[in-house]
Amino acid sequence: MNAAVLQSEDQAVAKVMSRVGDLAALPHVIFKVLEISAESADTAGMEMEKAIVIDPGFSSRILIHANSAAYGLPRKLVSIKEAIAFLGYRAIRNAAMTVGVFDLFIGKNDKASLRRRTWWRNSLDTAVCARWLAKELGAGFPEEAYTCGLLHLLGRTLLDKLGTPDYAEVEALLDGGMELLQAEECIFGVDSVALASGAVLRWGLPEELAVGLRYLGPPENGEVPPLCAVTALADYIASCAIDGREANLDDGKLPGWALEALSISAEKMDALVTGGLAVIASSSRND
Repeated sequence: MNAAVLQSEDQAVAKVMSRVGDLAALPHVIFKVLEISAESADTAGMEMEKAIVIDPGFSSRILIHANSAAYGLPRKLVSIKEAIAFLGYRAIRNAAMTVGVFDLFIGKNDKASLRRRTWWRNSLDTAVCARWLAKELGAGFPEEAYTCGLLHLLGRTLLDKLGTPDYAEVEALLDGGMELLQAEECIFGVDSVALASGAVLRWGLPEELAVGLRYLGPPENGEVPPLCAVTALADYIASCAIDGREANLDDGKLPGWALEALSISAEKMDALVTGGLAVIASSSRND
C-alpha cells in the first residue's frame, strides 16, 4: 500500500473516529490494565490489583472468569490478587479487552443491537479459535492472536454505531453482489478493516495488532504476517461454526493465501477446522 493511499485512508479513519467520539473510547480501568500488563516491573502485579479493585464491575468479571469451569480449580478464588497470580498478565489483559470491547459492540438501550450481538458472538468465537490456532501452528503469540480475533469486527460495529448512514445500506449493497470493503467505503468513505486497524493504534495498542487486523486479504507487498493469516483462518472457522463447513467451501471463503503463508495443506486445514470448531463449541458452553 503506497504512502498516498495510507494518508488518504488515515484521514478517512480520523474523520469517522471523530464522529464516533466516546463510542470508540475504552474505560480508564481498561487502559490502565493494558498499560501495566506491558510492564515487567516487580510492582506491576500490585499496580494492576489497585487499578482493578476500584472498578466493581470489572473486578467481578475478572473473578467470574478466573473461577469459570474451564479452569476446574479445586477451590474458588476470592480476591483480585489471587486471580492475577493465577491467570497471569496476558490473560488479565485479554479479559480487560473483552470486557471493554463488549460495551462497544452491545452498548446500552440500543434498538439496533441484534446485528452487533451477532458480530460479538463471532468475535468471541474467532478470538478463542485464533488463540488455539496460534498454539497449534506455533504462529506468533496466542494471546495476541486472541486480541486480534476479538477486535477483527470492531470496525463494523463502530460504523454501525454512527447511525447515519445506516449500516443496513451496506447490507443492501452486499445483497446486490458488491464486496464488503467496497460497499462500506461506498457508504461511509472508509472500510471496517481500516477503521479497526486505525482505532487500535489510537488506543496505543501494538502495531502488530493493527497489521493483524487487516485479515481480509494478503498485503500488497506479498509478505503475510503470521498474525494476519491466523486471524483470517480463525474468522473462516468461526464462520463455519455459524453457516456450516459446506456453505463456506461453496462460497469460496477459504483464504488460500493464509494457508500458503502458514504452509498448511488442504488435509491439515480440514483437521484444523474440526479442531477449531470443537474449541469454539467448548468455549460457548463455558461462557
